[in-house]
Amino acid sequence: MENNQPNSLPEVPPPGFARYRVVRDVWVSKSYHPGELIELNPADAEQHVSEGEIVLCPNQELATVKKYSVVKYTVISLGILRDGVLIDIEPKFVKAHVRDGSMNYLCGEVELPPPPPPPPIRDEAEHEPDPIFDQPTSEEAEIQKPLPEELIQKIAANPKILFAVTKRSFQWFFCVFFWKEYVTKGLAPFHFKFFNIAQDENLKRASVVAFRMAGKSAILNTAYAVWAIMGNPRKRNVAIVSKTKDMAQKHLKNIRMVIENNPLLRKIFGPFGEGEDEWRNSLLVIPKYGAQIAAMSLEEGKRGGRFGAIRPDLMIIDDIEDTDSITTQESRDKIWNWLVGEIMALGDEATKIVYLGNIVHEDAVLMRIERSIQEGRMKGLCYRIPIMKHGANDEFLSSWPSRFPTRESLEEFKSGIPDEITWQREYMLRIVPPDGQIVKPEDIHYYDEESELHSSHFSHGVDLAISKSQNADYTAIVSGDKWYDDAYRRSRLHIQPHPINRRMDFEETIRQILTLEEENGRSGEFFIEKVSFQQYAIEVLQKKGIRVTGMRPGGDKQARLMVAAKFIKDGSVRFPRTGCEHLLRQLFNLGTEKHDDLVDALVYLILGTFAEGMDLMKVVWI
Repeated sequence: MENNQPNSLPEVPPPGFARYRVVRDVWVSKSYHPGELIELNPADAEQHVSEGEIVLCPNQELATVKKYSVVKYTVISLGILRDGVLIDIEPKFVKAHVRDGSMNYLCGEVELPPPPPPPPIRDEAEHEPDPIFDQPTSEEAEIQKPLPEELIQKIAANPKILFAVTKRSFQWFFCVFFWKEYVTKGLAPFHFKFFNIAQDENLKRASVVAFRMAGKSAILNTAYAVWAIMGNPRKRNVAIVSKTKDMAQKHLKNIRMVIENNPLLRKIFGPFGEGEDEWRNSLLVIPKYGAQIAAMSLEEGKRGGRFGAIRPDLMIIDDIEDTDSITTQESRDKIWNWLVGEIMALGDEATKIVYLGNIVHEDAVLMRIERSIQEGRMKGLCYRIPIMKHGANDEFLSSWPSRFPTRESLEEFKSGIPDEITWQREYMLRIVPPDGQIVKPEDIHYYDEESELHSSHFSHGVDLAISKSQNADYTAIVSGDKWYDDAYRRSRLHIQPHPINRRMDFEETIRQILTLEEENGRSGEFFIEKVSFQQYAIEVLQKKGIRVTGMRPGGDKQARLMVAAKFIKDGSVRFPRTGCEHLLRQLFNLGTEKHDDLVDALVYLILGTFAEGMDLMKVVWI
């Protein structure tokens, strides 16, 4: 029979057919919306009736359906509905929503408040403040003026004035004692941001991600560690923390060389001689100030954190990870847990911590710190400083104008960099994907959940791992909402946030799948790999009335992902803006992560939903 549209149905259905009313958005061979009339063979409609998507309509009246009003935001088969929206849905599918107050039953006519206005559309050209590249304010410009050489010489000639000025101002301290040795091309605007970080004692957390040779370690490690003890902060216990013992000792050696070989510093803030016999590779003791600077590393743990009864009052975390140490989730978590559980625990609420480094992975420690500050979970300040960027009109913007004033001068410098990967990672601060990466961050398409409501065909990809042992894989369940986009004449799949990913035994896994189906009250299908013990799980679920399709994997993980990736890259598969971070990390780093369960579940969902290479059951028109 030809697929008649709902508004052109014959008065009398053909023999063997019955007229149905669509209760909620339903995907049969196309999308239908609530309230529409369709004709189906009862045998073909049985599944949809049992799932509450359509009801038999003998007199074109809605049967066994009640009208509900959404009283607060709630997720149902239509997506997210705003307050006050009226919907028709069978009571058995809204029990949980009525119970938690998301909906209420309307016994009579009520006047509903209008839905809230949509959020204003943000002008893409709207300028976002950039503290590194924006033109400084008049006050900042005044501060950033180079200190006149004659003024420095004049103040240096008077030890008492020099002591008072450099003790109070880290900017003066650096310019007097370090400038000529460390900065040969003039100061950049971002260097004054570094000075402010050091001088602000109310600032307890700061993260600085800057390009190689920006001077972050020279200013905020070597010079700052010395001034923090000898200057106004009067720190007593400074900890320099790095990834390896050698790196930590190298930072400490730089500080020791400054103290030993800077005659002007020794003249103004010394003498230091009585404590120098106590200096070791991992410890500098400065008795005149009752202080120490200790080197610590991931290799050695938290040994030597206290100075007598004094906890570290300043921690400088400098390069605690590299590209070799962040290849797996476990290795990144190990560094994070060591930093948070051991190193940061050595301090107290008064301890100031400065994080320095580069971007080596989207889930690296510095990225986690940066996100915590940006999202307000940690109070602090963060700067990310690439060597240059392009402005709104593609104009060249140098972060260090005195050193790279023109595009040509930077290109000349870039010509000495050995390869593009080094340039992108070390100087442009871009995360460089591993070789052979199938899906990249720029391939991902997102959807705005609150504004996109569609017809639903809800399905789940499942990667089973029936064990709770510490070394076992995780069971992963990724869910998606399939709908037909009339504007583009193709199906889309919206991946749902917060996929399930944990260790479960067999019984727990079955209960989880049954609960997922029952609580959501959504029609759909589970796609599960049909090998080994998974076949038994499929049979158990089918006996319990769950729609399951067994997936026969072909090729390896990379080969399957390459097939699924085409649906990701062309926008057929879209992701929520939040709630799938772990899934996307596994997706971007397949082959380097220890676990890839979420990727397997996602691939099963995509290939099963789009029937790519699979013989799946379909509802068809007869």
